[in-house]
Amino acid sequence: MNPGATADSRAFVSVVVPMRNAERTLASCLDALVAQDYPADRREILVVDNGSTDGSVAIARRRAAGRLFVEPRPGSYNARNRGVAESRGTIVAFIDPDCEPARD
Repeated sequence: MNPGATADSRAFVSVVVPMRNAERTLASCLDALVAQDYPADRREILVVDNGSTDGSVAIARRRAAGRLFVEPRPGSYNARNRGVAESRGTIVAFIDPDCEPARD
């Protein structure tokens, strides 16, 4: 961040998490996203389910880390595109549910 910049001047970032059967890793990913040091009012998390048959959707709902969408068309690109369509950010980032980003 620029030395004179304030939190309000930072870009709004949308983080899209496309998922399918991510029950084992999703909670850790969402927890790490919520713990980011980027201002919470300048970011959003969009979880897009793409046909999960395990407990992934329930985990996403329980975490309440972001908005949850269902993309019925199969394929990670369809899920990503749905996330982009629903995003409000000037910057859109993607992360897979088996990843845990560093706090910064």
